[in-house]
Amino acid sequence: MDKNEFYEIISQRFYGNCNDEWANLILKNDLVTDAMDIALNGKGVQSFRSAYGLETAFFRDIVFFRPYYKRIVEDYNKISNESVMRHYGKIVYHIINRKLFVPDENLLNELAETVCTRAIDPRYKIAVKVWAMYIITIIYDKVPWTTEYLPDILDTLSHDPTPEMASCLKKVKQKIIY
Repeated sequence: MDKNEFYEIISQRFYGNCNDEWANLILKNDLVTDAMDIALNGKGVQSFRSAYGLETAFFRDIVFFRPYYKRIVEDYNKISNESVMRHYGKIVYHIINRKLFVPDENLLNELAETVCTRAIDPRYKIAVKVWAMYIITIIYDKVPWTTEYLPDILDTLSHDPTPEMASCLKKVKQKIIY
């Protein structure tokens, strides 16, 4: 199977466990790079579906993704599709939190800028903000300038939070010291 065939499959009608099928195809046919290209550069629904398949495949076989950890973190900073941000955010959080990949100073700074922006940008849905905040909890002490912004970020997000954000903020505040 190649990238075009995978693209055709994820373009078809959505059904119950299709993410499992997409994950199987990604793993069985080593389509990680192709699926990442589609997630980053594809059209709306295909980008989302490719990212959804990548997330499912990642948690099914994290070791299989070892050669792609760095690119996943780099791509997270470039994503413009909000639905893709959510899936990548979850993956990036686990990569960084488990120390599967340790970004260099430049990439950490880019990541910090990305998550701080996404956390407070009103255009983004709660799931994007939540994963951004979880990523902040594991990088804030490695990127000195983030500690200056954390109080403002937390204050901004604390105004009339949804139940999901309130839960996230409680966890974040327990993990960080600022």
